[in-house]
Amino acid sequence: MEFPKKRILIIEDDLHIAEGIQLNLTLQGYDRRALHSSEHPAGR
Repeated sequence: MEFPKKRILIIEDDLHIAEGIQLNLTLQGYDRRALHSSEHPAGR
């Protein structure tokens, strides 16, 4: 049985840190989305 991927929203103001977190989560099988800290996540 295949389970849906766990979803994670990343909000980080440092682009390099956000990219590193995204890469690690992707490699671990997570469905992730990153927003810059100035973006509001409620509309996503």
